[in-house]
Amino acid sequence: MTEGESIGVQIDEESANVLVGGDWTKEQKFKSSEPIFIHGLINEEQRGSLAGHLVIEREVVGDSFEEKERYVTLSSVSVHPHEKWRRKGLGGLMVKELETMARKFGASKIVGQIGAADFKEEPWLPHFYEKLGFTLAKKGEGYSFEKLL
Repeated sequence: MTEGESIGVQIDEESANVLVGGDWTKEQKFKSSEPIFIHGLINEEQRGSLAGHLVIEREVVGDSFEEKERYVTLSSVSVHPHEKWRRKGLGGLMVKELETMARKFGASKIVGQIGAADFKEEPWLPHFYEKLGFTLAKKGEGYSFEKLL
């Protein structure tokens, strides 16, 4: 980062509302998944984004559903492709904010995948996730990753 630059994150308003109070409405629990978005900012302008889902896994017990596990899926982390905005820590900052959200949600873990095409295009991705404390497993020509919270 150059002198005078600032980086930060902003949680999408609808994503923040999902976390208020820590409890979901009956309708949200029925759906079992709510999307979340985090915006990465450099000098207060959006230069990155993160997308995922807060998930409640349920099982049938008698005549009702009981919560089995809460976790977060990390679908994508992206930073503007121009090298001026790369390698400033913005991607890592967004993932760390996702971890904070996941803990507020009561999630047990964060999971995701690096597809074969993504790995081919950006072979540094496994190192990015390992550096952030994720455990990786080879999956075909890509990877799956997980971080216990």
